[in-house]
Amino acid sequence: MCRFHKPGAENRSVFILRPEQYDYWLGCSTTDEGAFLNLFPADEMAATPAPISAASSRASGWRNRLASIE
Repeated sequence: MCRFHKPGAENRSVFILRPEQYDYWLGCSTTDEGAFLNLFPADEMAATPAPISAASSRASGWRNRLASIE
């Protein structure tokens, strides 16, 4: 993944919105964004593993081979 900012100078964050908040989010001013700074309930989130790409699979194969040589 590419860096957009220098380490320690990141100035962006992820906001998880409910569908009913979309319109307000798109129209709010920067002074209103604090209304969205709430923790999203963990029990309402889900995580699934991403498929392994061919490039990632090849790279991990090389790492495993190098580790066995050392």
